[in-house]
Amino acid sequence: MGNSILIWKDNRLNPSPSDRFPHLYSFAKKQKCSLKFFVESEANKNFTLPLSVQASEELASLQVLLQQEVGDQQVWDTWTYRWNSLNFSSNKAYKLLQGTQDSSPLFRWLWTAGNLGKHNFFFWLLLKDRLNTRNLLRRKNKYLEDYSGPICNRGLEETCMHLFLSALSVRIAGPILVLVGT
Repeated sequence: MGNSILIWKDNRLNPSPSDRFPHLYSFAKKQKCSLKFFVESEANKNFTLPLSVQASEELASLQVLLQQEVGDQQVWDTWTYRWNSLNFSSNKAYKLLQGTQDSSPLFRWLWTAGNLGKHNFFFWLLLKDRLNTRNLLRRKNKYLEDYSGPICNRGLEETCMHLFLSALSVRIAGPILVLVGT
C-alpha cells in the first residue's frame, strides 16, 4: 500500500526516482516521503512551487510511471531479501556479501588430500602467494637492504616461484614431493 516504501530512494522503480528524475527531486519538500503520502497528497505539499519546465515534464512522467506501477491496487507491502525469500538466512547473506569467485581446483584437491595439516597449510600459503618471502615483505613496505634471495647467486628477487618452482629440480625436490602428498 506504499506505507513503507520511500518514493525517492527506493530501488523498486529501478533506478530510483531521485536518480531518474533529478530536476523534480530538487524541488521535493520531503525527501524521505512514503509512496502512499506522495500519491494521496497534492503537488503543493510535495514540491516547492513553481516547478521548472524540466521538473514539470518529469512530474508527468513520474505520474504515468506510478499509475502503471501502483494503479488501484490495495495490496500490503512485502519485504523480501535479495535471494527472493521472506526468511533471513545468514548463509545466503554471507554469500551475497562475499560474492562468488571461482577458485582453482588445486584448492579442493589440497584440502581433500591425505597430507598432514601443517603441510596443507604451507602449500595453501604457497598457492595464495602469502609465504613470507622477501618479495612479500617488499609489498608490505618492509625495508630490507637486499630483496634478492640468499640461496642462489643469480641476484633474483626472492619470490615463491623462484624459491620453489625454479629450484625444484636442484635443491628442494624431495620436500616438495613430500609436501604435496605423492
